[in-house]
Amino acid sequence: MLHYLKKSLKDYNSFQLDVTADELIILSEVNEVISEVKRLTADNRNFVILGGGSNVLFSADYNGTVLINRLKGVSAISELDGDFLINVSSGEDWDAFVQTAVENGWYGLENLSLIPGTVGASPIQNIGAYGQEAGNFIHSVTYLDLLSKEIITLNNESCRFGYRNSIFKQELKGPFFIISVTFRLQKRFTPVLSYADLANRFKGKETSDISAQEVRNSVIEIRRSKLPDPKEIGNAGSFFKNPEIRLSEFNVLKEKFPQIPGFIKGDWVKVPAGWLIQETGWRGKRYKNAGTYQNQALVLINYGSATPEELIELKNLIKKDVLDKFSLELEEEVNIIGPDFG
Repeated sequence: MLHYLKKSLKDYNSFQLDVTADELIILSEVNEVISEVKRLTADNRNFVILGGGSNVLFSADYNGTVLINRLKGVSAISELDGDFLINVSSGEDWDAFVQTAVENGWYGLENLSLIPGTVGASPIQNIGAYGQEAGNFIHSVTYLDLLSKEIITLNNESCRFGYRNSIFKQELKGPFFIISVTFRLQKRFTPVLSYADLANRFKGKETSDISAQEVRNSVIEIRRSKLPDPKEIGNAGSFFKNPEIRLSEFNVLKEKFPQIPGFIKGDWVKVPAGWLIQETGWRGKRYKNAGTYQNQALVLINYGSATPEELIELKNLIKKDVLDKFSLELEEEVNIIGPDFG
């Protein structure tokens, strides 16, 4: 365990915002987590738990304690109906785990390659990309209830996975610490090529001739062509969720905006938020020391010296313009820690 007072969080959030926490503690053992949570609770102190810091925006200095999750470990624990059950500690780097899975013949997560953050964040957000979601492969989640101090395991159904959503963002929001995630991964690889960008990479090739490593490599190439590296340009990936609206509402929008894209699923349509933002003129546009990424308007970026206030102002301006033009309200995918000013 490492302990710091009045510590800058610039190296602990992918926006690279130079905000300060009253206290920062790096935890590597479950017993350390339990001990620190008990101490902070007894002292009635504010605290927040971070993994990779890749899906957060601090809107101000943090008046409290930041706990950094560095729990490590990956192990194949058993087989279930021909699949592998793999238990992964929550502090493991997500993309490193995906590579480990591919190398070991544990299949299913290839399309989720290069998503920043830790394994512990995967069930909270139900991270997804290119036609796959983590929730499709999560068998169970073990977490520490920060109120009762009990260690609890939820099965897949109890996690209530939805689009970028789960019980951890709803009923359980806040008072928990994810210890580990058990994944149910496949022995036999079947490529998922439902997205055009990915399918085009394998045009003319039999699916039986496509390897998991090839799919992973292609996903990495596509993501790098569209998204900035947070080590070079501060960002938190997709800042907004893609709005999901009823088909009837989408048809009305289609009459007014014939070019509007949408992914139809039953009576619902998912509208790409990046397209909405682009059509309001925000793609590649700078606002003070923040802006939107030229190759993907859905990504808000820090040009190097942006303040939290500037990023909050920017996201609110974008939301207003999208609402005014399309009558659609964008919802943040990034977790805002502190006052929203919105």
